[in-house]
Amino acid sequence: MSWKCPKDGTENPDPDPSGLIIMRIKTVIGKTVCQKFSTDSRFWSNPQFTCEPPPKDEDYGLWKVTPDPKATNATLLNGRAITSPQEVKDGDFLSVGNESKGVIKLPFLVNPDIEGAECLGDGYKPFLILKPISEEEAKSILAEKGMDAPPVEETPTEEAPAEEDAKEEETADEEASAEEAPAEETTPEKRKGTVDIVFLIDATQSMQPALEALKRNIGTFVDDWICNEDEEGNPVGDWRAKVVGYRDVTDDTAPPLEGNPFVHNDADALKAQLQALQTQGDDKGPSSLLDTIYHVANMGQTDKAAEELDSNKWRYRLSAARVVLIFTDAPYHPKTKEGGTLDDIVNACGCNRILLGIFAPEMECYDLLCEIDRSEYEAIEVQSGETGAEALARPNQLEALKKHMEWRLEPPDVEDDIVGPLD
Repeated sequence: MSWKCPKDGTENPDPDPSGLIIMRIKTVIGKTVCQKFSTDSRFWSNPQFTCEPPPKDEDYGLWKVTPDPKATNATLLNGRAITSPQEVKDGDFLSVGNESKGVIKLPFLVNPDIEGAECLGDGYKPFLILKPISEEEAKSILAEKGMDAPPVEETPTEEAPAEEDAKEEETADEEASAEEAPAEETTPEKRKGTVDIVFLIDATQSMQPALEALKRNIGTFVDDWICNEDEEGNPVGDWRAKVVGYRDVTDDTAPPLEGNPFVHNDADALKAQLQALQTQGDDKGPSSLLDTIYHVANMGQTDKAAEELDSNKWRYRLSAARVVLIFTDAPYHPKTKEGGTLDDIVNACGCNRILLGIFAPEMECYDLLCEIDRSEYEAIEVQSGETGAEALARPNQLEALKKHMEWRLEPPDVEDDIVGPLD
């Protein structure tokens, strides 16, 4: 693929994402996104910091990084702890650590010199690119900048995590002890899971012939399986769910997104959301699925200490699985309205712990989307004389949906515990 420079129209090759974090739109970065690079990602939080591009009216502005105030360990820019939004320049490095101790963990070089990162015509750079480097390379950058020792007056006072956070964050010594202790061979009690589900439904005109049947299937799935505690294999104990309809942001004849609040263990309220969704707009082909996934992934989360759940946000990240089930008969635009691509969606889903389930006719674009960690694609065979929407609404898709939810609620291979603080 390629990108077109908005300044002079030059076509440029996309940078190779291998071994890099590439951002085109506002992106939250944390442990989940970074764990593929190093085991030192265990010192990072989810989230650690947010990267935001310059305003569109700033032709050559700089990206800003905003640290998350609840992160266990400090976000460092060139070895200095930051507590407010900071601009980042080519050649800087970002990491986590402890400034006063000179501790740097998993540093990333900002905007390395790679092909496709800037416009071949006028040098414009639309991306923020992070490349993992060694701690030795990071310290070499500090030396080049004349920043070997942090000034005493900027040394932060790092607070220990709250008692409730400490329960979910192990120290390195505790991890070692746990590894040395032999596991007792007992049969664990099977427990019901807690889950937030977003039913993400294509509401473009091509879905019209089968939308009502799809609604009935989803309603049956909720009644006969999620709400039925006696159903064999049902892993769901406590659930919230909502319906989000999406269309095409390039179609000005219909709203591109129709959202709803989460409903809590209330099948009738969920089915009311289903019934209210209708197809609208001109059927031009591709939909704006990437925009919608990005929107849903970044809904935010209910504060851990909150007495009530926020119906417009996910539950706290360790409180429930976050499942997004997509139902569509059509491909999607390869870029969001703001220019984000699949790389940005991968980052958004990773850092926000989103588990994607895709139900769509077999298409290459969904094979690509399924490469997001812990995603699953149910490629639906379209039979002779049948549209993609009609295939999607067949009653036999209920079994695939049940199996998908069973797998979604299995524990992840990588724990979300964070080592820290680094003192």
